[in-house]
Amino acid sequence: MPSTEKKTVDNKVRKFVDNVLEEHGYDAYTVKVVREKKIKNQLNEEKVRRWMIKIINPIKDEVIGKTKYQTYDIAIDFHPAPTKLIFKTYIKSSDLMAKRKAKKIEAMIKDYIKAEQLDQLIDGEPYKIIVRSRDNKELN
Repeated sequence: MPSTEKKTVDNKVRKFVDNVLEEHGYDAYTVKVVREKKIKNQLNEEKVRRWMIKIINPIKDEVIGKTKYQTYDIAIDFHPAPTKLIFKTYIKSSDLMAKRKAKKIEAMIKDYIKAEQLDQLIDGEPYKIIVRSRDNKELN
């Protein structure tokens, strides 16, 4: 939307609000027009901050570099939904036990999320745990 069109829309909204407030006897006020896209971006920023600080950081502290998890990094992908927690492992995709190891890692991570009550912070939002091999193939 070009800026002149945005200004026209903003002015129409302001006039509408002015009229409604005037009808109800209000004369001293300030009208601020906020576009939905900005609000959506703020919500996305809050979501990213919540996931990174309250969920990913504790998981990272517990999981990354620990022998039993065989992980060296974690990534998060929000788009497309559901949110994906991607655990990068030292496991080779050619390992005959790779899938079994990945399922075990996934189960341990789910158990940790429940034990630390991180699932309450996730607040019912759908997410998926992905375990990747050293050569970047999905194992689970």
